[in-house]
Amino acid sequence: MQDQRRQLEEERRQEELKQEEERRQQQLVEQRLQQEEKELQYAEQERQRKILKKQRRQKLLEEQRLQEEKELQHAEQERQRKTLEEQRRRKLLKEQRDNEDQDDEENLDITDPVHIGGQIYIPSYSYNEAFRTYKPSKFITLMSHAIWGSKALARRAIKISSTNQHKLPLTPKKLVVLENQYKKFLKERNLSKDMIAVERAAINTYLGRSISSAEKKVAQQNENRNDHVST
Repeated sequence: MQDQRRQLEEERRQEELKQEEERRQQQLVEQRLQQEEKELQYAEQERQRKILKKQRRQKLLEEQRLQEEKELQHAEQERQRKTLEEQRRRKLLKEQRDNEDQDDEENLDITDPVHIGGQIYIPSYSYNEAFRTYKPSKFITLMSHAIWGSKALARRAIKISSTNQHKLPLTPKKLVVLENQYKKFLKERNLSKDMIAVERAAINTYLGRSISSAEKKVAQQNENRNDHVST
């Protein structure tokens, strides 16, 4: 009996050990499954984080692309606007240049004309007065007023800029004739080569003064005309 009891106890103990081992193995399996679940969750979170990061980056790139496209469209619109403005300005300038000979009303009726080059004629008294003067600046003033007429000269400028866009450039063919007459004038003065070079270099300065004097003359004529009308 005692042996049977010991055997039963041993069997029970072995059974308990077996059950304990099974529980331990079960716990290990559960722990491993939990660890794998955590790793899967972390991997999923990391994947989602990368997806969101990629989406944000793509969104930022798309916004940048749209902004650049918008800026390019604005730049193109601005370029087209400036191109149209320049085309209109050039068209107007061409029309003004085409009509400049008709606008020079003072040159339509010339008594005792003198041919000074090209198709240009000026009154003989203006020609003689210009060549009788001694000062080169006075010659340019007298001759330019005779070639263009005061009204037409007052509407012109040596160089067109943003401050005088309403003006016309000096008529090239008339400017060439003026320069040729100026060379003739300087030669007749018997000046030295150095002085001739100095005076020729000053022609634009003298022309600027001539235009200013034409503007003053036209303004005075308009003022006198207004005074006459008011009386």
